[in-house]
Amino acid sequence: MNGVLCRLAGVQSLTVDLKDFATVADAMAAVEERIPNAADRLEVTAIAIGDSLVHRNTSLMGDEVLVLIPPVSGG
Repeated sequence: MNGVLCRLAGVQSLTVDLKDFATVADAMAAVEERIPNAADRLEVTAIAIGDSLVHRNTSLMGDEVLVLIPPVSGG
């Protein structure tokens, strides 16, 4: 996790257990359960596996590491 998500979670990483045939959306729902005060931020967070951005309907194969990338803005 990065930025505001780390601050809201109080940690830099989380491990979640998922059922077989889980998707990125399932993983994000598990993260939201662990960090309910970040729900609005998680809705607009980009997700990457390795060097590739992925959609929430992407199937997970096993022990992937999801990188959560919150929006960045500035002037």
